[in-house]
Amino acid sequence: MKRLLVVTTAVVAAVAGCSPPPPVAVRETATGSVEIVYTDCDTPAIVRVEAVTSQDASIDDGDPRIWHVDHVEPVHDKVFVIDAKIEPGQVVWVGITLEGGVQLGADFTPEDLAGGKVRFHDENMSAEDFAKTTSCG
Repeated sequence: MKRLLVVTTAVVAAVAGCSPPPPVAVRETATGSVEIVYTDCDTPAIVRVEAVTSQDASIDDGDPRIWHVDHVEPVHDKVFVIDAKIEPGQVVWVGITLEGGVQLGADFTPEDLAGGKVRFHDENMSAEDFAKTTSCG
């Protein structure tokens, strides 16, 4: 029943001309690193995780990739720590590429994560609200 609901939601969104927001969140760890969180309850095979940065409000093909990990064998992890310095004011796009080529992503600035906030569905929310929103229970 749960799968039918997900498929139905995706079909309704496609017919309406929009798509559901990607299941990708970004948050800061206790040590100040930034991590990417895949939030769906079922974790597909992931082949690439990356971060691209820009000094202006948009990301394009010419912007530098500051960090990436390519997985020869797909992984089913849900959390990936970015091993790169992100400067204040930078716009960062993080992407997760699934086996088969589907790419999901989200963008943020370091300021979005201030005070323990989590960037999810283009909103900055508390860790508590994020946990409630993404609960698989």
